[in-house]
Amino acid sequence: MKKQIVILGIITLLVCVGLSGCNQQSNSNTNNQTLNPSYSNLVEISNITVITKWYGQWGGKGGQIDGFFHNYTNDMYDIMYEVNGTVKNIATKPIDAVYIRVSFFDANGNYISESNDYVFNLYLGESESFSTDLWNISTPYFSHITKCTLQVTKVTLHQ
Repeated sequence: MKKQIVILGIITLLVCVGLSGCNQQSNSNTNNQTLNPSYSNLVEISNITVITKWYGQWGGKGGQIDGFFHNYTNDMYDIMYEVNGTVKNIATKPIDAVYIRVSFFDANGNYISESNDYVFNLYLGESESFSTDLWNISTPYFSHITKCTLQVTKVTLHQ
C-alpha cells in the first residue's frame, strides 16, 4: 500500500511539473518543463518565471517585463531573457549538484539556443533558487524566441 502511495505521488508530481512550464506574457504557446524520469524522485522544480530585461531606456536605466517581450526600441540594448525557478531536494540523500538546461524555441518549435545553471549542495528537503539568462548579443534570432523548455539533465547524489 505504501509503495502505491509513493508511485501515485510521483505521478502526481510529474503531472504538476509538466503543466507548470515557463511563463510568458503575450503568447498563447505552451511551454514545457520536463524531468528526466530517473530524476523525478530526486528533485522537484517549481516557481518558474521568464523575465525580459534590458538597459538603455528611460534615461539610461534598465527595465524589465514578465514573459518574452519583443517590442524593442532603438534605445534599448543588452536585452536578455532570464529564467528563474526553485529546485528542491526530495531524495533520501543530500545532493551535490543539479544540472538544469533551458532550451529556447521560436513559435514553430524550432530550436534557437540554450542556457544552463547549476545548483550545488542541497540537503534533505532543502530548496535553492536557480537563474539562467540568454543575451540578445550572443544568440542569433533572439527576437524570434517565444517559448522555452526546462530540463534537469543530471543529479549527483552525495556519496
